Amino acid sequence: MHLKVLEELIKNGVPYKEIKHADFTCEIKSPNDFAKVLKIDLARITKSVFLRIKNKDHFLMAVCSCKDKLDLPKLAILAGFGKLEIASKDKLNEIIGYPANGVCAIGVSVDVFMEESLLVYDRILTGAGVAGIEIEIDPKDLAKISHAQLANIIL
Repeated sequence: MHLKVLEELIKNGVPYKEIKHADFTCEIKSPNDFAKVLKIDLARITKSVFLRIKNKDHFLMAVCSCKDKLDLPKLAILAGFGKLEIASKDKLNEIIGYPANGVCAIGVSVDVFMEESLLVYDRILTGAGVAGIEIEIDPKDLAKISHAQLANIIL
């Protein structure tokens, strides 16, 4: 787990469970593989998407189920900006410090928007700031410590 993520979890007293892909005998190449090995609904596994306001150096992050597709026009309106696009991996690394396959909304310095329907679950899984490790966490805790604005941000 990335040190920034761990520090935020500890500082805020948030209960969590760290799950390492390497602890399983089968290779995990996708969220589908992870859901199968854990025997959970794929909808409980989240993706955190680092976005850029088109033609500007302003960024934000959106969190939703990996089963869902973000509604970028709706999210742009919520954020009060024009068009959004996926930010480059270079910008992700430079601004957030997490790899593309380990993005997490915890410990970031940009605005975070989180899909409100995730709150129906007692626990969800999100990246841990490093590849191959996920955090199981209450979605309300994730929203709180990432200072996320809850909204309907999916198609």
